[in-house]
Amino acid sequence: MKNISLLLNAVLIVAVGILYFFQFNGNQKAEGQSVKEESNTPQQENAEMLNKDLLQVVAFINTDSIFAKYELAIQMKEDLEAEEERLTKQLQSKESQFMSEYEALQRNAANMSQFEGQMKQQELLEKQQALVDLQDRYSLKLSNLEQEKNQELNVKIRSFLEGYSKDKPYEVVLSYNEMGIIRWGDKKLDITNEVIRQMNEQYKAGQAATTNK
Repeated sequence: MKNISLLLNAVLIVAVGILYFFQFNGNQKAEGQSVKEESNTPQQENAEMLNKDLLQVVAFINTDSIFAKYELAIQMKEDLEAEEERLTKQLQSKESQFMSEYEALQRNAANMSQFEGQMKQQELLEKQQALVDLQDRYSLKLSNLEQEKNQELNVKIRSFLEGYSKDKPYEVVLSYNEMGIIRWGDKKLDITNEVIRQMNEQYKAGQAATTNK
């Protein structure tokens, strides 16, 4: 059975984000050119920088870092791995029992009648098929559990970003990983570390509140 891992590449409104980025970046350049044509005084340059900050409507988060450092994501991964190990042990126990019966049939085949041998062989074939079906059910169970965890994590991240961005100029928060669609972005647009820090603070506070109940 394959190891379960949380590989969530949730790209949030990429097309809209890129549109905003280039649109406002173009506006900034146009405004900057007009200002320079009028004057290059320090006051106007400071105002230009302030306007540039206010027009920062796009931010980025690195999902690889969030999955590696967000404590809820870490706990989810550990839970999935623990469940996979539990189901694998159950399956291995049943497989071991099946092999014991198969070896016993080989040892005792000479002492059985043809009818007894055929009945025992049919019984083992049915148990073998049951093992295959059980493995498929376990794989499906793990896959469904992984999807549930991913969905829960996605909801947590989206909910946090909605609150986090209320007092920020961001209109779009894009997610990326090392092999994602976004290959480069200005470091000042990357809010990953701050998001991880605040999400972990919220997670720890929630855990402490649950423990104290």
